[in-house]
Amino acid sequence: MIDKLYPYQRDIVKRIVDNYDKYDYFLINSPTGTGKTITALSIIHELLRKGLVNRALWFTRTHNEYYPIFRDVKKFKLVMISPVPLIGKSHLCDSPLRVVAEELGEHINICKLCPKAPMKYLPQLLLDLVVKGVDETLKAIPRQYCKYLTLWELTGYSNLILLTYPYLLGRARQKLDKNISYELLVIDEAHNLEHLSDYISSTLTLDHIKHLIMKGYNLRPLLELWAREYANSSNKDIKYLEKGKVIPLLQQMDRRIFKLYRNVIEYPQLFEKKTIRSVLALIRFIQMLDDHLFELFIYKNGYKLINTDIRLMIQNTINRKAIMMSGTLPSPEYIRQVWGLDNFIYIDVVREYDIKWGIRRWVWSREVTTKLAIREQHIPVMKQYIDRILAKAEPIIFIVFPSYDYMKRFIDIANKYQCIVESEYGTKIEDVISKALEGKVKCIFAVAGGRLTEGIEITRDGRSLIRTIVMAGVPYPVPNDLLKRKAYHIAKRLELDRGKYYLFMFHVPASVSTRQAIGRGIRHREDTNTIFLLDWRYHHFFKDLGVDKVIEVRLKRYPVKNSGGGGK
Repeated sequence: MIDKLYPYQRDIVKRIVDNYDKYDYFLINSPTGTGKTITALSIIHELLRKGLVNRALWFTRTHNEYYPIFRDVKKFKLVMISPVPLIGKSHLCDSPLRVVAEELGEHINICKLCPKAPMKYLPQLLLDLVVKGVDETLKAIPRQYCKYLTLWELTGYSNLILLTYPYLLGRARQKLDKNISYELLVIDEAHNLEHLSDYISSTLTLDHIKHLIMKGYNLRPLLELWAREYANSSNKDIKYLEKGKVIPLLQQMDRRIFKLYRNVIEYPQLFEKKTIRSVLALIRFIQMLDDHLFELFIYKNGYKLINTDIRLMIQNTINRKAIMMSGTLPSPEYIRQVWGLDNFIYIDVVREYDIKWGIRRWVWSREVTTKLAIREQHIPVMKQYIDRILAKAEPIIFIVFPSYDYMKRFIDIANKYQCIVESEYGTKIEDVISKALEGKVKCIFAVAGGRLTEGIEITRDGRSLIRTIVMAGVPYPVPNDLLKRKAYHIAKRLELDRGKYYLFMFHVPASVSTRQAIGRGIRHREDTNTIFLLDWRYHHFFKDLGVDKVIEVRLKRYPVKNSGGGGK
């Protein structure tokens, strides 16, 4: 098995297995396409073979990312590994309880109210799982049995359990730790550890509150507090709110809401979905309000509970030895100081092994910027650049904007060229890929840090169909209350001078988002991309991006000159 790996992959496996007892964390910074999945599986295989590990948990962003794991286990004949996927009840429940499961997840055990039981299966089902994958396994479970509980039963036969990020923290993680023994975590796309709160945050919207008020429950004080605080906020993006302002209002809340909650759980078929979602959102919000990991914010649609202490979140998540891998990991210094992790091996595949994966042609303009203070006056020029690129560049063209609000300013161009535009409320990656493979997509408008920049792969025969990538501005974090609270927690532990503040709060997040976006275009060692960096501030990122030679362009003289990576 090991002899089928590339030399650099074999060396990584050996380094980590030989040093497994000496370190707590093993970080692999390796671009997509360089074989992170098979490298990590080979490490697990060797650890199992040597008896250093009995079971590992592997976390991915989506269920779709389970498939490469099954594929490589089969392809490389990793006989020591028996993977089983865990899929949340909200995806598998087909009873009237589903709407309850979608809202509460693992917060309460609604399964005890359901007549379906786990399947009494044969071990052969496990072998079918390894050979065939997730869909075939779920189809093999007869309809009269609960697929969710059956997968949990299957974990007893498995030494590698596949999960998505929501299982990393909170009630779902507590259930894992209570029911499954394991020694190792594997976290794919580990740069997302900073954004775990996106997966487990709690939102209580104005629609939820207004619906319950309409049903006769007195929640008007919550509505009035939101209106008063939001009206007095200078930043309409998001505002930090002391929990002490909300807790007294909840203590005065109509007690009948808890009877409604019980009835909704026991007899969901008697209530409309909007009522179920509203009361469950309220109760989940109340439950999480007491959790010290989360802070309270208001935004245009209501209330949010979000974690802003990155270090505290990660320390509550990484409670075992862990392999963390990504093509866009932050630097060792950032991981040590901001994430709070120490005693780790950090392997940078590109730099340590001189891996040349794909060919990139860099084009940069200093004529435009998305700097907040002068963004508006640069939009006409940015539009000219994007229009010209869409007219002349090789498709598929992937255009990445710093935010949804900024992207909306370019919808006229998207319509002109019939581009797919990422939705703030969720875009199905599978639909975009399907249309692209059918030749129906010339261009895609996406947002840095969104679903498409984090997860889309459009390939045919292993080669990327994305030929051109346009970074329409630097995706710096918005300097709002959310960022201020993150900085507050970091500053409590570290002395942040102006340089460190910029590095940790702005430069590193922007660099990770940019590298993640441009990584969409290289899926094979012979893929070729043209990457447009449309913002004068990108010269600060040339080293991070590996820009060795850049073509500087201007609209009136195109191109004007070749210059070195320093952009001076």
